[in-house]
Amino acid sequence: MEKNLIPYEIKVEQAAEEQLNYLKDTWDIDFLNRMKEILSKDPKPHRTRRIHRYASSETGVKTTSSSSSEFREESSIQDEYVIHCGAWRVYFEINEELHRVNIKRLGPGFSRDFITRSSNDRNKPDFDAQLDFMDNYPESEMLLRDERHLLQNAAVVTSCMGKGQYISE
Repeated sequence: MEKNLIPYEIKVEQAAEEQLNYLKDTWDIDFLNRMKEILSKDPKPHRTRRIHRYASSETGVKTTSSSSSEFREESSIQDEYVIHCGAWRVYFEINEELHRVNIKRLGPGFSRDFITRSSNDRNKPDFDAQLDFMDNYPESEMLLRDERHLLQNAAVVTSCMGKGQYISE
């Protein structure tokens, strides 16, 4: 079977662009190019690329992670996906018709509770930046809560750079 060699076009929507610029300008965090590289090749759910199907609770779509069997309630809303980029999450949609990935928004990789519980352990990635991000983009905390309902208890945090570590919340 031949893989599709035509790269997906990546479109960063205004909200995501604002969030990416905020991270870059305020915290010198920039994973856009690596994220684009991964998503342009194949944005579909995949365990080692840490991409899975996601939909917020408002959509009425419920799924499990891509590594286990999938349960889904139908919805008229287009599927949304998430890629784990280190300590961050990037939420996107795939438009197969246009062969395009639409980056919708960003979110933290850790809950506020987990970060504050772990305040003595600053070796975890981007804790201060994530707290600041949640203060400036409070809706991002809801995305993470919704995602946590879809995942197992332990999460593999794999950066878009290919580094990884296991962190249990």
